[in-house]
Amino acid sequence: MELVEQMLKGEIVPLSRVISLVENESKEVPEIMKLIAPRAG
Repeated sequence: MELVEQMLKGEIVPLSRVISLVENESKEVPEIMKLIAPRAG
């Protein structure tokens, strides 16, 4: 997912979009979390 890739590169706008998707319980959340999880602390 390009949005997550951009966010992980440190871009602010994609980060804010990802946050909004999670807050709004988008159907894309499971995919987003799957991509982010390996980099979570």
